[in-house]
Amino acid sequence: KLEFVKVNQAASHSGPNQQSNDAPVPPVTSQVKDGDILSLVLKDHKGKALVTDLYGRNGVEGQFRYHQWWLKIGEAAQAVKVKVRGPPSSCMLIWEDEFAGLEIDGQDLQTHGRVAWLAKHGKSDATLSHFTRGVSLHEDGTVSLVDAQHMVLGFDDGWALAGANQVHQSPMPAVVV
Repeated sequence: KLEFVKVNQAASHSGPNQQSNDAPVPPVTSQVKDGDILSLVLKDHKGKALVTDLYGRNGVEGQFRYHQWWLKIGEAAQAVKVKVRGPPSSCMLIWEDEFAGLEIDGQDLQTHGRVAWLAKHGKSDATLSHFTRGVSLHEDGTVSLVDAQHMVLGFDDGWALAGANQVHQSPMPAVVV
């Protein structure tokens, strides 16, 4: 379960780490606003949070470059902080330290287990911009994809689908379930 903690403010909502395709979509939160900075703390893992882990800086300079970070379980003191851009019903989560946005690996949004990245892309390292995946922030603390509301951020016991490869990672990466 995830608990979104506004920086310098206590949170009171959390949610399940999985939601079936049949489950009703919970209401959008009214506790989070455009411009809020959220610390991604894990409710079910005391003292733990989502933290960044550099996956790579890839591509060819001048053609296409991208930088990606895993979101993995780590110490709460190292929790990644993201800025909410837009209303909670359809917003982006931006890690301002690197100007990277939340993205889901691949275009198949019906497949559970796709890895969630913080990433940025562009032609050169000097001009990279954040990804713009739209998400919804719900009252129960779940984060769903705007274009696939039945898919929420969660965990699959360390398994993640990155491209065509299913990998096992420790610490556990965040995926869509």
